[in-house]
Parts: sequence; C-alpha cells; structure tokens
Amino acid sequence: MQSAHSRFPYAHWLLPTVLAASLYLINLPGTWIYDDLYIAHDDQRLQHVNRWHEYLTTDYFAGAVDNLWRPLTSISYAVEWWLHGERAWPFHLVNLLLHAAVTLLVAKLGRRLTGSRSVGFIAGLLFAAHPIHVEAVTGIVGRAEEMCTLGVLGGLLLFIGRAMTVRRAFAVTGCFLFAALSKEQGVFLPFMLLGWTFLRRAAVLPSPHVDTVESAPDDKPTPHSAQANANLLLTALLTGTLAVYISYRNSIAPWYWEKAFLDWMMNPLVDSVGVDRWLIPMAILGRYAALLIAPWRLAPDYSAVVFTSVQRLDDPFLWLGAVTVIFFLMACISAFLRRNGAALFCLGALALTYFLAGNLIMIGTIFGERLMYQPSVFVCVLAAMGMAKLPSKACQVSLTILLIAFCIRTETYAWRWNDRVRLYSYTVQVQPKSSMGYLLLGDELQTRHGDLEGAERAFADGRVAAPDAWRLWESSAELALLRGHLVDAEAWANRAFKLHPSLQTSTLSAKIAESRRP
Repeated sequence: MQSAHSRFPYAHWLLPTVLAASLYLINLPGTWIYDDLYIAHDDQRLQHVNRWHEYLTTDYFAGAVDNLWRPLTSISYAVEWWLHGERAWPFHLVNLLLHAAVTLLVAKLGRRLTGSRSVGFIAGLLFAAHPIHVEAVTGIVGRAEEMCTLGVLGGLLLFIGRAMTVRRAFAVTGCFLFAALSKEQGVFLPFMLLGWTFLRRAAVLPSPHVDTVESAPDDKPTPHSAQANANLLLTALLTGTLAVYISYRNSIAPWYWEKAFLDWMMNPLVDSVGVDRWLIPMAILGRYAALLIAPWRLAPDYSAVVFTSVQRLDDPFLWLGAVTVIFFLMACISAFLRRNGAALFCLGALALTYFLAGNLIMIGTIFGERLMYQPSVFVCVLAAMGMAKLPSKACQVSLTILLIAFCIRTETYAWRWNDRVRLYSYTVQVQPKSSMGYLLLGDELQTRHGDLEGAERAFADGRVAAPDAWRLWESSAELALLRGHLVDAEAWANRAFKLHPSLQTSTLSAKIAESRRP
C-alpha cells in the first residue's frame, strides 16, 4: 500500500475526504431534527442581526439547565439564516463540508504521528465512513462537534512535527479559540499539546516527522533560540487565553450547576446514589465501546429508561465497560514498554476527549452518539496503526470489508434522518425503552401531521415502556384534553402531578380546571 502512496502522495487524505463528502450527499434534502428546531431554527436571536451580539453574553440553548456556551457555533447558524433563511439543505451542506474537512485532518494527523501515509489513509477512511458519526453530521446541531474537532486537529497539526515560530504560535492559539468557542471540549487542546511535549522530552517519541511533499512555506531551519522564544510565547498565549476563557465563560454560563435542575429523563444519573453513580458511567463506556466496534443499533436518543438511576449487575454493557478499561490500561502499558509514543499520545487524547462524554462529571444528557465524534478520531488512528501492521493483502481485504459494512450502515442510517417521523419511529424500534423517543414521535404526529390517534398510540406505548416518565403522562393529558376525553385527561394529569409535583401549578392544571366548568 505504501508504494501506491508514493506514486500519489496526496491520496492518503484526498480519497478519505471525497468519501466523507459523498456519503452524506443523501442528507442534503434533510430537515430539522430534535434539538435542531430549538437551537438552529426557533431561536429568536438567529433572525435579527442586531441580536447576534447576545450569543457572546448569553447561553447556547436559551433557558437550558446545563449551561452551555458555544457562541461561534451559534453565530454560524445566524449567518446562514441571514444568507438563505430557513432552508435546511444549506445547513446540511455546511455540516457535510465540515465533516470532509475534519476527515482530511484526521488523515494528516495519522500520517504526522507515525510517518506512514498508509496509517493516515486508513485512519481517514475509517473516520469518513464510521456510522457513529451520522448524528453529528446529519443533525444540524452536530456542527458544534465538527467545528470543535476541526479546531483541535488544526492546532495539533500546527504543533506536532513543526518548528515553532511566532506566527505558528498565534495560529495554534487561534485554533484553540475556534475549538473552545465552538464547544467546551476544545479546552483540552492545550493539555494535548502539553502531553505531546512531555512525551517528546521523555524521549518516547521519535524525531518530529515533516512531510516534504506537504510541508508549510515556513518549514525551514529555525535557530534554537528562536524556537525556544516561540514556544515560550505559545505557552503564554495558551495559558492567558485559557484563563480568560474559563473566567469569562463562567460569568456567562457557570461551569457548575445544581444537579437538581437536571431532568432525570434526560440523565438518570441525577437520581443515582452510592455505587450506582460510578457503575453507570462504566455501562456508558461499554455502550460507547460497542458502538465503536459494531455500530449497528444506532439511535438518536438513549434517555430513560434505556439507562436508569440504578445499575443492574446483569447488564452486559457494564461488563463490556469493565473490559474496555482493562484493555485501555493494557494498551497504555504495552505502548509504554514498546516506546510507542504515537500510540501513547492517541490513548491520552482519547481519554481526555472522552472525559466529558462519559458523565464522570455529570452533564445534561446520559448518552449521545454525537459525543463520540472527537474521541473517535484517536480510535480511528489507533485502529489504523494496528491494521497497517498486517500483511499487505490481509490489510487490504479487512479494510475493504470493514469499509463496505460501514458505508452501507452509514447510508441506511443517515437516510432515516431526512424525515422526523421515520427517524423517531425507528428510534422506538431499536431502543424500545427510550421515553424521549416516544415523546418525540407523539409530538411530531400530533403537532405537525395532525395524526391524533397515532400520537395517542405513541404516548400509550411510552407510558408502558417508561411508566415513571412524567412528560409522557403530561403530553397524554394534553392530547386527551384536545380530543375532549376529560376523564382520561384528569387521570393522566394526576399521574403526571404525582411524578412531578411542580406541574400542579402549570397551564395543564389550569386547562383541566377550565374543562370541568359547565
């Protein structure tokens, strides 16, 4: 495979980039899905240029409890609204192009870390086609994942294997800001750079690899003193920028919030105590590992009661998570003993980027495929490093089989994202315990299709699958009132009030009282 890359030196990143773009052409006719409607469609700040400055001083998801702040991502939506209005296809086109750009950088990172175009080529192809990325690419709000990852990879490639200069120091800092202002995960870039520096000084890494075919214009010998000064400048820039970012962001959207404000339907961990608080993240890790290895049963929602506040010991994902931790530790030890710095770096970066997604620190959602977009970069590079060691024929055959399977799964799953009813119906089929899946399906049938009977069936199925999900009882009561079924409305409302007492002062209570009047 290496000889082919010698004849076509750009193939290792060009072909994966083309594959990444072509796979998602199917989503150009797509629509707004789930959070897309609230964040990239209905937000009143989008449509008024004189309100764009509010993105710098208010939270990402107006009124959300998990205190997100992603001004650069929000401004990208606002600019698109200003350019072409509410047409969805240009939003999907931008996401497609971002995914292609990230894939290009993944291929370059694999090449840069190992000095092997074959590793870069395989990593790029795996990242381009992996079905776990569908949610991040086809969901418009998945743009936060793409933009953040683009900034992180840009910063890594400007730093790794390059002589540091003043101009490059500012460029790396710019990538850091781009990543952090797109999504909170971007704050880990300076720590990745610090990890790479530590590995270099510990002599675990080989000399930095510079691609003579694709070297930058300023990749020429730089005096040691100038490099040292540029490195000091980069350290000062990153340290100062990170401190300002953390402080300012905390004034806009505090890093810590009371877990009592979180909805257990979205993150059942809020009600977990004792050992369950730590066993559930292990099961979360196991489910992510399963989807990275065999991404067949994909869904946009894994809310209660796919996960519950109590972890069952017979859950296979719990034990898969434990095996994953053991395998990760063994891989770290093996890489250290073999002095494989590239693998050590990828393992460390994987742990860093996974940290927030794993709910070790509680976040607003229990599980989301889109959250694996950035961590999977390092999984793909590690997998490529392993596959590249196979005999050439075995590598080509295994890669071909894997890519065909990934492409088929990506296309069939991405197609479902073009229609909300199609996607939500599929969600409750593959995740029949997803309370939010039934709620999304019922609301879609009721409000946008006028199918009240279909909505009632969805809510009824949800009440059976997740009997403690108060939102399903509330929506059932609202629908029963609309259909004139007062007895059912009262019964379901009372159930909702019992599960969520604060609802007794809601508009639902007032509507039922009004319906009782002669």
